[in-house]
Amino acid sequence: MRILHLLAPAPVGGLETVVLNLARAQQESGVEVLVAPILEPGFPFDHPFLMNLDRWDIDRSVVSVSARRYLLERKKVRDLVSDFQPGILHTHGYRPEILHGRVARSAGVPVISTAHGLTSETMKIRLYEWLSFRAIRRFDAVVAVSKPLGRRLVGAGVPEDRVHIVPNALPADTDPATPAQARTELGLDKGDRAVGWIGRLSWEKGPDIAIRAFAGIRDPDAILAVIGTGPMEAELKALAEELGLGRRVRWYGEVTGAARLLPAFEALFMSSRTEGTPMVLLEAMATATPIVCAGVGGIPDMVSEREAMISRPEDEGALARSLEECLRDRQAAEARAAAASIVLQKKFSVGPWVERYMRIYQSIQQ
Repeated sequence: MRILHLLAPAPVGGLETVVLNLARAQQESGVEVLVAPILEPGFPFDHPFLMNLDRWDIDRSVVSVSARRYLLERKKVRDLVSDFQPGILHTHGYRPEILHGRVARSAGVPVISTAHGLTSETMKIRLYEWLSFRAIRRFDAVVAVSKPLGRRLVGAGVPEDRVHIVPNALPADTDPATPAQARTELGLDKGDRAVGWIGRLSWEKGPDIAIRAFAGIRDPDAILAVIGTGPMEAELKALAEELGLGRRVRWYGEVTGAARLLPAFEALFMSSRTEGTPMVLLEAMATATPIVCAGVGGIPDMVSEREAMISRPEDEGALARSLEECLRDRQAAEARAAAASIVLQKKFSVGPWVERYMRIYQSIQQ
């Protein structure tokens, strides 16, 4: 079986991490894999996604094409399919779903997509989602990374018998920094009690909720370390100033491999409005970092109140109270984190995850 993974990667993100982990595990199991990132000409050769592919010796073939040159892009993908002769085309994200499923089908190649998450943040994104739904209705299989996402796909017209629920997984060989190393890299002072918020600064991730919730934290040594960039950045910085947070919120921008810095934090703070199976949550479980989160999307299927402090979505007061309790009662916080690490090993290991994907591939090749 030859598998062609097709995506338009950002430098960092959960989708990119999932594709990397899946391709790596498939290749290690003896499957021939090719990852085809769609990038504009002039892309940096130190692009983090490409560097990670090279780190794990994963074969890649960059589809280099200027923005909105869709006919040329489709031709290049068609040529790639003709040259590689995959048994499966696996797409990730709106762009390859909308543009390239038809290319594979015309070549007689079964097509599968993984829906990593839906946001509906702007009119533009809603249009992409609508076009994506129309495209993947004709795919041979669609993977949803959480049950709520699967229900939404079925509600959007994807045939139920083609929808498969496969939560994400995390390799066991993650390599986090030590707490001291992570704190040094982040420039934290000795007395700082850092709470980590990691993600895209956009509506679906709820960074504004996190800022407002953090304004209610009375611990004078608590700081909110925000790692990520996105369209809300200027708005969020203005909000933090308006709420008088000043240096209590630290802005780190985009950090490659941010998960390795989780040991610096007293807690991972997740204030999302919507989620699938967030990779950063799995990474916090792997590093035994206490978790304070909103119970959205697939999160309640990943952790319970035995493993994390879970609040109602968009409830700033509840999130603030949970975070304060996590900071105050460290023994209980560490016990929940240890329990979360056990859940990770039992439910989110890579072996069964890859086997599930392989069974889906085999079913659509028959």
